[in-house]
Amino acid sequence: MTNDSVIDEAEKTDSTGQPNSDAMAIPSADHATLDSRAHRAFELIAGDAALTGALPDEAAQVLLDWALDETQQLVAATQKMEERAAQVALAPKIRHLRRYVRRIARNSANEDNPTDALHDLLTPPTYPEP
Repeated sequence: MTNDSVIDEAEKTDSTGQPNSDAMAIPSADHATLDSRAHRAFELIAGDAALTGALPDEAAQVLLDWALDETQQLVAATQKMEERAAQVALAPKIRHLRRYVRRIARNSANEDNPTDALHDLLTPPTYPEP
């Protein structure tokens, strides 16, 4: 069984049809700072070695750097929340981000140049000002 399937099993809904929030709960800490909240949230993504295992090191680093930036933005939106409220708000967003990262890692690994493919996928287009 791969890590992806283990994670997917943990993310399934329980018998009430509700997402299994315990599987994605961000570990709490007393008086958590925004930085420690971001670190714990990012560990839920980066802690899965299989996530970037099919990518060369340079491409994996590009993906992890992008995921860290995205995680920090998600966590920044919880700045004024109590820890438990932040956990509840972040859990589905981090779960969605992890699934997205997993999918683009898998797709990019099949490209001739995974690093360039990731840059193309993760860099928003810039438009000239009118």
